[in-house]
Amino acid sequence: MVNDAVRQAVPVDEDGFPVGLRVSSRLRWQVREGRLTVAEAVKRAKRNAAVRARDAAYRDLGLVKVRGALGGVYYE
Repeated sequence: MVNDAVRQAVPVDEDGFPVGLRVSSRLRWQVREGRLTVAEAVKRAKRNAAVRARDAAYRDLGLVKVRGALGGVYYE
């Protein structure tokens, strides 16, 4: 367990999310309704940001996102 005195203070917004993290309104709603914890929502938001960044990189390379016959998603 990390000592609380050692942790860095992270500024948060009114819903408890770190400032600067793009969090969808749906995730915010799920936290307010008690369906997710803030930590779970932050984890999902970070994963969503990573997926958006990867998709943008592939688009910058001129690749197109397509769905295969069996339902898989790939770039060509």
